[in-house]
Amino acid sequence: MELTWPLRFRIAAAIAVGILLIGLLLWPMVKTPTGYEPISLAAGNVSFSSIASLVALAFISGFISYFVCWPYGTQIAPLAVPAGLTVWAFRTGSLSEFYQQNPDIQELTTIYGTLKWEPFFWLFIIAVGFAGIRAAYSVAPVKNSFLESKKRPKSNQNNYLFAVSALFASILISQFCIMFLARDISFADAQLGSVISQPNVGQISLAVTVSFGLAAFLIKKFLDAGYTWAILSTAFVSFAAISLYAKEDVLKYLNQHWPAVYFSNVSVAILPLQMVAFGTLGTIGGYWLAIKYSSWRKHA
Repeated sequence: MELTWPLRFRIAAAIAVGILLIGLLLWPMVKTPTGYEPISLAAGNVSFSSIASLVALAFISGFISYFVCWPYGTQIAPLAVPAGLTVWAFRTGSLSEFYQQNPDIQELTTIYGTLKWEPFFWLFIIAVGFAGIRAAYSVAPVKNSFLESKKRPKSNQNNYLFAVSALFASILISQFCIMFLARDISFADAQLGSVISQPNVGQISLAVTVSFGLAAFLIKKFLDAGYTWAILSTAFVSFAAISLYAKEDVLKYLNQHWPAVYFSNVSVAILPLQMVAFGTLGTIGGYWLAIKYSSWRKHA
């Protein structure tokens, strides 16, 4: 699939659908009064009504984008929902700003206890968008589409070892890259090894997008894996980082010895919303870049 100008317009249209329906239309329902609080279930500022609206519009975004991007809806429409969520991911407050307002250790521990499960909620929203695409495909299927090719998987794609390998590889690659690309000011610490300050949202967006894009590229090239595994890894990276680096004793130590802008690991400073939204866009881009690269090598 050549990246022609009509195809570029379709990509822009899919992104625009997500930005308009989710990023802008729903923004008044999730924005915080001061702008310092993060958009997060753990922070308690995402209401049930906004969740219901988000689920509905995620499905509608996927459904509409399929027809907007016709006949490449199955390939391009998955960009819509994560593109809409990235608007929130750019405009949300940071965790360090929030913790400066809530320094109590017990409260922080409770928040992180909820926060580590939150990436799976945002992953569910991404999945709802895919459900909208599949519903649109069932209404107006396209021959030789991406969904049709997924119905005839290679034998190794049904292998549990293959699935675990692709997921685990994506987690390791993306986490390793994020640690370097999202790295801000750091200081050595006798107990934790080092502490890292809160990176800005621009650095987070670049680091997460590139890291998961590289992971998707590599697992496609060497394992011939689809981007599903890399998208799933966005939630597991966030979950693992919070589970390992935001324990109560670590939070208590940081609270006693360092200002609230410092974290024991940079992934802990990235909101689950940011990890999943930026990461999903990166994985889709990395996957198609791997296909383009393989095609170029074949014909070079």
